[in-house]
Amino acid sequence: MPSSHHANIGSKLRKAQGLIQSGQLEKAEQVLLPLTKRYPRAEAPWLLLGSVYGQSGRYQDVERCCRSIISINPGHPMGLSLLGSACATLGKHEEAIVHLGKAVELDPGNPGIRYNLGNALYAQGKVEEAETQYRTALQLKPGYVQAHLGLGSCMLAQCHWQDALTSYQAANLAVPDNYDINMSLGLTYQNLGKLEEAIGCYQQALQLSDRRSDPLCALSYATALQGHLETALDYLEQALRDQPENPHALVDRADIFYKMGRIDEAHMQVCALLEEGLETPRLVMVYAFLCLRFQECDRVIALAEDMIKHRPMQRSEHITLQYILGKLYDQSGDFEAAFPNFRQANESEPDSFNRAEHTRKVNSIIEAYSPAALSRVAQRALPRSNCRDTRPVFIVGMPRSGTSLVEQILASHARVYGAGERPEIGKLADRLNKTETLDYVEHLESLDQQTLDRMAREYLHTVSSMAGDAGRITDKMPTNFLHLGFIAQLLPAARIIHCRRDPRDTCLSIYFQEFNLAHNYSNNLGALAHFYREYERLMEHWLAVLDLPILEINYSEIVSNLEDSARRMVNFLDLEWDPDCLQFHRSERITATASFDQVRQPVYTSSIGRWKHYQQHISPLVEEFGDQDAPLGRSRSADNRQHRG
Repeated sequence: MPSSHHANIGSKLRKAQGLIQSGQLEKAEQVLLPLTKRYPRAEAPWLLLGSVYGQSGRYQDVERCCRSIISINPGHPMGLSLLGSACATLGKHEEAIVHLGKAVELDPGNPGIRYNLGNALYAQGKVEEAETQYRTALQLKPGYVQAHLGLGSCMLAQCHWQDALTSYQAANLAVPDNYDINMSLGLTYQNLGKLEEAIGCYQQALQLSDRRSDPLCALSYATALQGHLETALDYLEQALRDQPENPHALVDRADIFYKMGRIDEAHMQVCALLEEGLETPRLVMVYAFLCLRFQECDRVIALAEDMIKHRPMQRSEHITLQYILGKLYDQSGDFEAAFPNFRQANESEPDSFNRAEHTRKVNSIIEAYSPAALSRVAQRALPRSNCRDTRPVFIVGMPRSGTSLVEQILASHARVYGAGERPEIGKLADRLNKTETLDYVEHLESLDQQTLDRMAREYLHTVSSMAGDAGRITDKMPTNFLHLGFIAQLLPAARIIHCRRDPRDTCLSIYFQEFNLAHNYSNNLGALAHFYREYERLMEHWLAVLDLPILEINYSEIVSNLEDSARRMVNFLDLEWDPDCLQFHRSERITATASFDQVRQPVYTSSIGRWKHYQQHISPLVEEFGDQDAPLGRSRSADNRQHRG
């Protein structure tokens, strides 16, 4: 090619590049298209034209340009990469992987090609292979935002929530006002159980895009998890005004209807969606909640089994369906079909619980809150706030030990407000942390009376704003048992109700429930047994050293003698008896925990001794707690201390 032709092409290419950079894609096409016709064997015009078409969403034209490049030079790495990306967008995933794999072989140090291959692999469900490509891209280009996003998606798909958070935070640091990053961050925080942070990200996403329906649905879901169902429903109605046929919003609305007790409306919504051909794991989950009432569980089982066998889905959706099948088979009495589904669901979750680290944590709590530290007269005693508010009542225990039932009984009393699972105590404790490697109890020396007074006012302001003129306010975050020493410092006039249940039934019920990563001990029976023993050890310590009034209540006692148990609890709170406590299942109060359906029913005995149906499958629990019916260890009633503190 004469030098004058080279100069002409070079000049035109520079002009086209300038137009592309300024966003004038049509003008760039007008410059490049004649070049490809006049110089069909020149690679550069085809490559730039393919880029223009890609930015315009014309992927078939991208494919045509790239095939021209490959016909000229089969070893052109950028041509192969662009061709692979176009094929992936057009649904030709296997071909995309072939082209991109060749491009990587030709140019292994190119982070963009690695990223494109990662995208194609991820689209084919080859998540671990995609992860490798994204990680390599980040090694080659550490600040590569798109690769951080891709890696985050891989971590989400594998349910590695903390690793996903790290990736999305890195992307957000580089591009803080990005819709996709904020939506992904919100989902990650949600899976980590950090709902306030999730809601903040979804609200930010809502401000960043005209695509209102998706962030509104996400806001609804997270808000519903907090128990604010009316607000959650309002978000969904807004989403449906923007996009009336949004299937996610319609499914979530059915779920909200169910949780609000609007059973017939929920059922009608689910059936209508199924008739329209919508079959998603989320819809099947909502249907599973309803099916027993309408004698339609066989249909739900068939839907879930069919989805697992024949439909591609995300790993988290597969896990949800297996939990659903386990529960439905359990309800039908087919325990041998139920347990394999529960086991597969749990084994698909990341096993991240560190038993030695958890024991160390419990040891540090016990050491920090020694008898001397909690003494009111010892020279080195820990400070306490001046707060003497007697309204706070903390209901603690293992998850699935009856805390929701206890709160529902008490919240049926005219003078009691049930605040649900409040995160404030844990957040206040975490605020003391000065490093990521130590527990807050390592920093108790930084607490003084003024700080505790301020924290107490903050907590009381939050819960009081919801409680009206209630004489008692319950906070049923079960794992506040880890923080009873801190509560004694913060709210020294509070009361504690400790819920106990057979450890085998408790651990099995946790194992059968899909929890977030905050309960990372829940996916392994051996880890569950270990966590339970450490919980018992810590509660024995609190019973020995705290001067807070503590009432222990056994789940089996509530079921066998509801009125006696309810009267004990009401008396413990220094309240007059209210017979409505016995009609707790008729309360219109909304419960947002995993027990929301159970508290709408009268007490029943079928959950007592449930572990016996699964005895041959739960050897770690049987080995730890035995295989015979026995009392629940020491059940030290603290009724005699109820007027102290």
